[in-house]
Amino acid sequence: MSYELITNLGNAIDDVYNNTSEDGSRKTVATLVGDNLQISFRTIINIARESDLQFQIVNLKKEGNDLITSRLRTIKSQFQSNAKRTLTTRKIEEKDGLETLTVSPYSPNKTLKYTLVYIYEVK
Repeated sequence: MSYELITNLGNAIDDVYNNTSEDGSRKTVATLVGDNLQISFRTIINIARESDLQFQIVNLKKEGNDLITSRLRTIKSQFQSNAKRTLTTRKIEEKDGLETLTVSPYSPNKTLKYTLVYIYEVK
């Protein structure tokens, strides 16, 4: 990856304060990992029953995809205004996961962190 590409891409993804939802419960984070751009969507969910989890995951994947796609459009727009050329990306990997934050034997409620990550090859 060239220095010019790294500099312009770094400037395009460095807008930390503008990438959360209105209520602050959802966030996208963009980072450079090696020669790739990684954009992740993170949120905290509360579930009462395991059956609710599958329904929420489907909705969170759709919402995460929408927010990551929007963030990528913003990055491409910023990159184009900085570098005076277009940024070409190709999605090479997608992964998601859950992390348990709180659980109690006395309550059916659980708090989980959901993360959806897209990794893009950039040129």
